Amino acid sequence: MKGKLYFSSSKPSVASVNASTGQVTGKQVGSAKISVYVKAKGSYKKSNVLSQSIKVTKPSKPTLSKVSAGKNSLTVSWKKTTSSGYIVEYAKDKKFKKSKLTKIVKGGTTQKFTIKNLKKGTTYYVRVYAYGYTTKIRSAASGIKNQKAK
Repeated sequence: MKGKLYFSSSKPSVASVNASTGQVTGKQVGSAKISVYVKAKGSYKKSNVLSQSIKVTKPSKPTLSKVSAGKNSLTVSWKKTTSSGYIVEYAKDKKFKKSKLTKIVKGGTTQKFTIKNLKKGTTYYVRVYAYGYTTKIRSAASGIKNQKAK
């Protein structure tokens, strides 16, 4: 009376699942149904199916607490949200059109990041996003703060 488990997703573009281990990975916002198939051997002739619906959502937006200047650097602090990590964007204009750069900060418990190698005396505008399973699933942007690098 042995059997084997197989896993599948109704929408792999929303949530993929490893067919042999069952590990689920969210890929974009949406809903999907994860199914577990038990293929029985021996005297069993039917396969049993168990399903669970899941919903992949955007994380809530972080609150940008403080941007402080250091020597050729800025330290950005925010209030944490439930997320897999954060995306820190900074630019030389408040519309983020000129010289926009992005840094990925892995780890949902991180609340601070230092941007290094900035030009002394230049004002930088900073905002933060939280991301979920992937950087493609991101929150709305935090508020924007500006600071001049020392």
